[in-house]
Amino acid sequence: MKSKPSFVRVLILLGVLFFQLVLIQGALFVVSYLLMIFGGYGQTGKIMDALVLGISFSAGSFLAGWIALKFHWLDAETKYATRAVGTLLGAFIPLLAAVLIYPRLEPGNPFYAVSILFSILGFHIPSWIKGDWNKK
Repeated sequence: MKSKPSFVRVLILLGVLFFQLVLIQGALFVVSYLLMIFGGYGQTGKIMDALVLGISFSAGSFLAGWIALKFHWLDAETKYATRAVGTLLGAFIPLLAAVLIYPRLEPGNPFYAVSILFSILGFHIPSWIKGDWNKK
């Protein structure tokens, strides 16, 4: 089987990154909507906010990446467990920093964008790292 040209691989990777951003926002919308329906989420505190955001960012990033691997849009080993841990750590470490630095987590906090980008990066890092511990 012939390998794809590098230009095509870059376009596919950019498409997958965009797909991950879209699914992160979709996961956040669904989780926020469900929390609003099932319980007065209103004033639960910044730790609960960080938890909900981290789970949503991780789920959206991992789900989109899983779909990309499943349909062979990305030519990479699956390594699902490593990728799941990467998305979780990438999402939660910046949010933990935000919880420690800011008295309240308000909309538009810059750590949200950092958390989204790091969760996506956490999904893709296992493709770039070589080693025996990182097999399928």
